[in-house]
Amino acid sequence: MGLTSIVAQAEMNMRMNAMQKRIAELEAKLAQATGVALQATLRANAAEKIQQGANLTRPETAAYLGVSTRKLQRMEAAGHIRRCPKMGSSVLFAARDVQRIASATGKER
Repeated sequence: MGLTSIVAQAEMNMRMNAMQKRIAELEAKLAQATGVALQATLRANAAEKIQQGANLTRPETAAYLGVSTRKLQRMEAAGHIRRCPKMGSSVLFAARDVQRIASATGKER
């Protein structure tokens, strides 16, 4: 193996490393964009359900209020919001309760 082939191999390795780094950056951007789009969709669904007076799921409620689902669970444990009774394993929140919290915190959409 000559010096030329060693240099060529080193250059190829450097290009591969740069490409792998760029792929990782693009994958991270895609994941973030997908998450933002999902939140926007959940927020839009929640706003429509609130106008109709329908119950909201935990992810929809969290997106509408601009908090995480974990924060919503803590709010529920603290008694700030109650889930709808007798819904089996589904966790739903009444539109009026979600709207009350949103208007109280200034996060109404």
